[in-house]
Amino acid sequence: MQGGELFDIIAEAGSFSEQQAAQVTRDVIKGIQYLHMHDIVHRDIKPENVLCKAKSWPLQVKLADFGLANFSKDGEISEQGTNMIGTPGYVAPEVVKREKYGPAVDMWAVGVLLYIMLSGKMPFYGRDDNACLRMTASGKYNMPLKEWSKISADAVSLVRGLLQLKPEKRLTANAALQHKWLADPSAASSSPINNDLSGIHSSRRKFRKAVMATMTVGRINNLVSLATANASSS
Repeated sequence: MQGGELFDIIAEAGSFSEQQAAQVTRDVIKGIQYLHMHDIVHRDIKPENVLCKAKSWPLQVKLADFGLANFSKDGEISEQGTNMIGTPGYVAPEVVKREKYGPAVDMWAVGVLLYIMLSGKMPFYGRDDNACLRMTASGKYNMPLKEWSKISADAVSLVRGLLQLKPEKRLTANAALQHKWLADPSAASSSPINNDLSGIHSSRRKFRKAVMATMTVGRINNLVSLATANASSS
C-alpha cells in the first residue's frame, strides 16, 4: 500500500472536500459491509488501519490489521472477555460498558473517522485513556460551530447516524450506503473544507498515544463503574 495512511494524505493535500470525504467513507463502509456480510467484525477501525494504494485521487483505500477481528453469530461476538477489543477514541460505548456487542462497533468507529476527516478534531478525547473512555461511555460529543458551521447538513446527519449511543439505532453498513450524502454524488460539495486538517497527520497527531494504546477487557472493566455513573448523572 504505497500511499500509506489515509489521514497523512489528507493532511498533506492542502485542500480537501466533502466530495472526497464521501468517496473515502463510501469505500471504507463497502469494505465493512463485505466483512459484516461474512459475519466478521473488525473491532479496530482507526486511522492507522485505513491505508491507500497510492497518494493520487481518487484514493483507493483498504482496511488493514485484522489482529482484533472476530466472528459474530446472530449479530453478537461470542467471545467477549479475554482478548483486546479496541482503541480508546474509536471503541464503541457498548464495549466500554461491557455490554453485548456486534458489527455495530465498526460503524461507530467509522463515525469517529468521518468526524475527524470533516473537522480535524476528535469527538471523544481526554487527558488520558480513562477520561476518553468515560466520555465515550456517555456517547456525548459536541459539534462546535467553528468547525461544523462549514459542513453540510447531510454530512452532519450521517455523522450523527453513525455516532448513535444505542447500537440498535446506529446506521448499519447497508443503511449508511443508502444515506443521501453517500448515495447521491451531487449531495457532497466539491468546495474545499476550510477546517485545519493538518493536525491529523501521524507525525503531528496529538492523540497519537491514544490511538496506539490497545485496551484489554480487564483494564476497561476497572473504568466501567465510573463511566456508567457519569453517563447516568449527566
